[in-house]
Amino acid sequence: RLDINKDINRIIKIIKKIKNPIFIIDFAGQGMVAESWNNPDQWFKTNVISKINLIEELKKIKINKYIRISTPEVYGSSNKTLLEENVDKPTTPYALTHSTIDKYLKLQKKEFNFPVLILRFSNFYGEYQPIYRIIPKTIISILKGKKLSLHGGGLSSRSFIYIDDFSNAIFKAINLKKQKQIVINVSSKEIITIKDLVKTICKKMNTNYKNIVKISKDRRAKDKKYFMNSKKAKN
Repeated sequence: RLDINKDINRIIKIIKKIKNPIFIIDFAGQGMVAESWNNPDQWFKTNVISKINLIEELKKIKINKYIRISTPEVYGSSNKTLLEENVDKPTTPYALTHSTIDKYLKLQKKEFNFPVLILRFSNFYGEYQPIYRIIPKTIISILKGKKLSLHGGGLSSRSFIYIDDFSNAIFKAINLKKQKQIVINVSSKEIITIKDLVKTICKKMNTNYKNIVKISKDRRAKDKKYFMNSKKAKN
């Protein structure tokens, strides 16, 4: 367990001990969207500066593929279906840092043929997900009889993908022999408001939605809606 901001040399040393590392799958990054407004320098240090330092070291090592797990937040809020070619319109420091490192990786591919593949996943859920995420948080609130705070009334829309499908997409990306694109969107076909999602969980757990929910102020610059086209991923 190492810190990307402090331990780049140790991380690279470990990688070099592996004979012929073929794939690197990079989940590393500073998460939490709303919190990124409080100390944006931390997000830029982790998601941009330290990540660039890591990539520069990885360029010295022969690898077949570097798979970067990115986010649809880079696109910003949109009522249209989002394609990989869409122009980034990030609305938070969190999204801006991810957009920045994605652009940097595209440059690395263009100028140095760095073997990058960027996967952008919609919201995912499943076993062992952190309990502050909306699905486990709703379930636990119902089980404990505690009020669930819905930011902005839960009117923002999202698509969700189950963790096994998330993992399967990464596995297929690892084994992708002919790569024609740098970015691939991965999403389900469905889109749902957070409010309706919570209502669905309440119904399945025989709980009155009105008894469990309280409306709170929406988070700053929160994206109202994004829905990605996943045709390339399906192909």
